[in-house]
Amino acid sequence: MHPSPVVFARFPVLYVPPTRRQAARVAAKEARLAAGGASAAHLAAARAKAAAVRRLGRAASADPTPAPSHAPPVARVAPLLASAARRSVAPFVPHRLADSLALAAAAAAAPTAATPAASAADPAAQTDSVRSFRRTTIAGASIAAEAAAPTSAGINKDIVNDIRNAVENLALGSVAKGPSFMYGITAAEAKTALVDAPLHLEKVNAGGSNAYDGLEGQEDVKTPHNSVSNSNIVERAPSIKPAEMAELLRRQISLENASMKEINKFNTLRVVQIFGRKEYDTGSPEVQAAVFTVKINAMLHHLAKFKKDKSSKRQLQAILSKRDGILKYLRSKNLAKFVETCRALGVEPDTIRV
Repeated sequence: MHPSPVVFARFPVLYVPPTRRQAARVAAKEARLAAGGASAAHLAAARAKAAAVRRLGRAASADPTPAPSHAPPVARVAPLLASAARRSVAPFVPHRLADSLALAAAAAAAPTAATPAASAADPAAQTDSVRSFRRTTIAGASIAAEAAAPTSAGINKDIVNDIRNAVENLALGSVAKGPSFMYGITAAEAKTALVDAPLHLEKVNAGGSNAYDGLEGQEDVKTPHNSVSNSNIVERAPSIKPAEMAELLRRQISLENASMKEINKFNTLRVVQIFGRKEYDTGSPEVQAAVFTVKINAMLHHLAKFKKDKSSKRQLQAILSKRDGILKYLRSKNLAKFVETCRALGVEPDTIRV
């Protein structure tokens, strides 16, 4: 079947009306040929063209069909990835793309609670300029206000429960959910550092001994950049409780305080787990296309603020070309997986031609 009927059925014909200059030029040529004694064939062709121009103008003025809207496809995997405006991500099922997309659709359809807007009197809280030294979280509250909150109470109990539930679900191999952390920290590692370690230190301190007694008399810790005295650690340790230390650590590794570089690393690891056919699968075509999509989204976010960065624009074109090549290969090998991957990444399948 020829593709023209399919294209015309999807995108109706638009009647573009001729301009006044075009209509006047065609009419002048018709009059000039009639006055100059042109041949009958030339005069008939000029009159036919003039009639077609007038008919096209009437059809365009009477045609109520609006121009077809070419809205960009929505990336179905977007709720599963973090961004500058969204630090809370939806849960996913490792190595099962269809189930992960179902969870993403449910998270996108779920109503979100109203969040307080940034203060109108604070221009730094409303702008995303590089000159603004204040960043804002998804809730609209300043990070400085969150950092100024007291840490003596320790980690919020809801966060502790979320971490424990995430570890239990991962042990069962079901759904990976819970708080997200930077530096590739998993839920099990977060549970060890933020939940188990403080409880162990509290038990040691409750037994009458200090958890830092073992540092006394030992050799000072030395690194290539600096040296830390164990005596200073022992002096400062009693003033900081284990729960407070856990909260301080949580704030440092939480995705809410992550930079764009850490967000891109987090998204890259996440799409490998979502699109990969098995664990540590980084070579599948769908995984490579997803990693390229993460890079493309990061560059688009950068170019939205720095519109004159020509070097980044050239790099963006190169990455788009690489992603098209990977998707073309996937289309030639597995058409069903190609369509599923394109719709998940927000790419129109018809735009990828082998």
